Amino acid sequence: FKEKIHRLADDKPSLFEGISEEISERFNHLISKVENQSTQIDAMQIERQQADEKSKQQIKELERSLETYQNELQYERQVRAEQLVFAATPTMLSEDISLSINENYQKQIDQLQRQLFEKDEEQTLSNEHRNEVELELKTIIKNHELTMVKYKEKVLALVEERNQFIEQQEISSTQHQNQMVQMTECNNLMRHEIDELKESTERHQHVTSQTLEEMNILQVLIEEKCLLLAHQIDSNAKLQVDIEDQRIYNEELSNEYKNEIETLTKERSNLVQELEQKTLSTISTSNNECQTNDDQYETLEIVKEKVKQIANERPHLFDGVSQETNDRVEHLISIVENQIIQINQLEQKLSQNYVEQGVFQERLNKVEIELQQTLMKKYEVLLQERDVLIEQQSRRLTERLVVIH
Repeated sequence: FKEKIHRLADDKPSLFEGISEEISERFNHLISKVENQSTQIDAMQIERQQADEKSKQQIKELERSLETYQNELQYERQVRAEQLVFAATPTMLSEDISLSINENYQKQIDQLQRQLFEKDEEQTLSNEHRNEVELELKTIIKNHELTMVKYKEKVLALVEERNQFIEQQEISSTQHQNQMVQMTECNNLMRHEIDELKESTERHQHVTSQTLEEMNILQVLIEEKCLLLAHQIDSNAKLQVDIEDQRIYNEELSNEYKNEIETLTKERSNLVQELEQKTLSTISTSNNECQTNDDQYETLEIVKEKVKQIANERPHLFDGVSQETNDRVEHLISIVENQIIQINQLEQKLSQNYVEQGVFQERLNKVEIELQQTLMKKYEVLLQERDVLIEQQSRRLTERLVVIH
């Protein structure tokens, strides 16, 4: 065994490179070599089996392709035989066949022309529909701009009304202050007269020449004058209290008007920003969007009619006044300067305007939501129609190609 290993090492020294000359190490090296070679043989056998399977599949495919080629050759032979048969037939038969073939070609050409004409009509209809959608979208945007302009005018009118009311309140407060000064002066004069009367009574008491009846009459007159002066003082005090209460009420009312105008301006700015954002988003994403319902425009018209509701409810307040809102508001403000009852009516009118503004805001929000929903629906419908048209056109093109081939 050792001699065989030495002989193998002498015959093939390349197998034992890097290994000592001991028999055990050489034997272990040979065993590892044999194991590696056995694994390589197994792998090669597996690869051979896979190659055999692939070759079998390729042979089958080649056989199938051979069958197809044979069938094609047989078909060509039949066609050539038929052509020879047709060539052997009389000329009349060939002319009939050519005429039938020409008729078939003419029918196919007519059918293709009809299909092209139908496609052109569908294309024109789709273009008209797209133009209608663009026109309706432009009208919607224009209506939004008009509503924003009207809303802006209304806010400006309210601001002017607020400023005029504040000026009138300042004027009325200065008048009330002047009246209070005059009343204090009048009270001082009355007190001075009372003091003079008291002094005169004292002087008359010291006079002995006057009779008792004259003294009694003078006392009665003095008492009546004192009662009258006291009553006037009480009425002046009440009037002063009423004026002070009215001044406080007017200040509170002016503050309320200021707050309402500030809220209206904030709401107007927010509404302008929202409408600008929504109109920009709808213009950028909806080149193929369609029209909205006419009910939305009718709701906006209803909002405009709400402005005239106060004039319709109280027509007697606007006798001899034009139908413009600014003139009516100025007329109401002029009434407020002189009468407290008309101030209450103006407060009711402003509260109604505030309620109508809330209703207008709610309706405007609803209209915006409905507009967005309808635009999204129409956009989806247009996308579906576009996909259907593309599919139809692709089918027709494939059919034309098949017919041409």
